[in-house]
This record gives sequence, C-alpha cells and structure tokens, in this order.
Amino acid sequence: AKIIDWLNSEKIQFRIDSSNSDTHYSRNFIRHEIMSVISKYEPLAVERMTSLANQMQNTWGIVAAQINKWVARSVIKLSVKSFIVKKAALEEGEIAVEGLRAVFEKYGIPAHLKNIENVLKCRNRTGGNFLLPGRWHFQVAKQNVLFAEDSLKKEEFLCVIPVPGTAECRKKGISFTVTELDCECIDITGTDRWSAFVDMDSVGGQTLVYRKIRFGDNFVPLGRNHTTSVLKFLAKQGYSKNIREEAGVVVDGNDRVVWIPGVRMSSDNSVKKTTGRIIKIVSRALSDNI
Repeated sequence: AKIIDWLNSEKIQFRIDSSNSDTHYSRNFIRHEIMSVISKYEPLAVERMTSLANQMQNTWGIVAAQINKWVARSVIKLSVKSFIVKKAALEEGEIAVEGLRAVFEKYGIPAHLKNIENVLKCRNRTGGNFLLPGRWHFQVAKQNVLFAEDSLKKEEFLCVIPVPGTAECRKKGISFTVTELDCECIDITGTDRWSAFVDMDSVGGQTLVYRKIRFGDNFVPLGRNHTTSVLKFLAKQGYSKNIREEAGVVVDGNDRVVWIPGVRMSSDNSVKKTTGRIIKIVSRALSDNI
C-alpha cells in the first residue's frame, strides 16, 4: 500500500499484476500465506530472510565466477551437439558438479543431480559409452569425456590431441604425436604427408581435435590462396566417395580445419617468417586411408 501511495503521489503510471495475489503460484503462497503467519511470531522474520537472501546472492556471485573459470579451462566445444570435458577437471569436487550443471543447461541436457553424479561415477570407466536423458550419451576416453547427441553416435569420432602429447583414435586406427619445436633449429622441407608443421599461435583456443569431416568444412589448402570445401578438395585429389565419407580432419578450438592427415594442411596455419611457436604433428595410420 505504501508503494502504491508513493507511485500515485509521484504521478507514475503503473499496472497491478493480478497474478501477484494468486496463491496457486508458490512464490505468492509463501509471501501471502506462510510469511504472514511467521511474522506474527517473529516480526523481524522478513527482514532477516531478506538479509539472508542477499548474502546468498553475493556468495553465489563469487561461486559463479569460479564455475565460469572451470568451464573455460575444462570444456571444449566441438559443435552445437557435442563437447568434451577434460577428465582431470571432474576431480574438482563441488565446482565440477556446478560446472557440469551449467554446461548441461547450455546444451539442453537435463541437469538433474542424478545425471551429473552418473557422469562422475563413470568417469574412470575408460572405453565405456553411457546414456543420458534428452537423447544424449557420453564416452569415456583416457584423458577426456566426450558428450554427444544420439544423432551423432553412429557417424562421429572425436579425439582430443594434447599439445604437446600423444593421442590415439582407436575407431580410426590412427595416432597423433605433437611436439613443440625451436623455431630457429628446424627444417620443414621434405615433410611427408603424415606430418605437419603448424604455427601454434594461429590455432584457435590452443586446442587440437581429430574428428570426422562434416559437410560444411572449408579450408585454404597449403599452396593456394582461396577457400574451398574439404570434401570437394578430396574429390579433386582423386579420393573415392567411400574414403571421403569416412575421412577425418584435425580442427582447432574454433572448429576450423588445420590439417587433413595424409593429404594437406591449411595455409592459414602454415609456418611463416613471423611465426613465434611451432609444433610438429605426426600421425601414424594402420592403413593407407585418411
């Protein structure tokens, strides 16, 4: 009533929302029914609960900042339907729980505590493939956990490549080894097609991922100056439709193509005179397929 009197005295237009008095809504039931009864026994109840709510809001502001940092360093976005979480980050207690909750909500995965606890419980079951509600599933690898929508389950393969380090993609029978090099002491001439020298500063997110080629993938082939479709490029190179449909590419943290192992790397990531950091990626395949 005091607020309405003040608005009227200041000639400020307002509208009374009839839903504010509808006690079918929990917020109104608490405000009109429960709080009024509590206030009869404890006149300062409302003030104390308001103070507590403000303290909780301030505390959550601090926690939210830590959650955002956890997500930034622990989650790698692959597409709107898939992402990777670093396995080591799942060992970080309640921050990992709230971090997963935030990521699940972003991707539309039901963020119930039991779903998050299921991920934490299965995080060390390397090689396992587990279901989540909402047509999602997660696969546990040595260093990472891949989350993907079920529509990707049969067609996708995804493998995070540590920099530096070694990774295996068992589904494709291929491994990758990444080493950092001294810019002044290397010779990049005569590189075979299963090796690539990359300007690391040009790699988005300082992250490398090996995944299946997608229809919209484009890149600038080394030696050329225009963008082309990866699939069309492979076709012009003489690779069959069957190989093109199963081929993989190395992409960066922004999902841009860096290298087609065994074929060609992107000119955007090639070593130049101004390059400050160089990495060498070596892949080994079980067969002469890409």
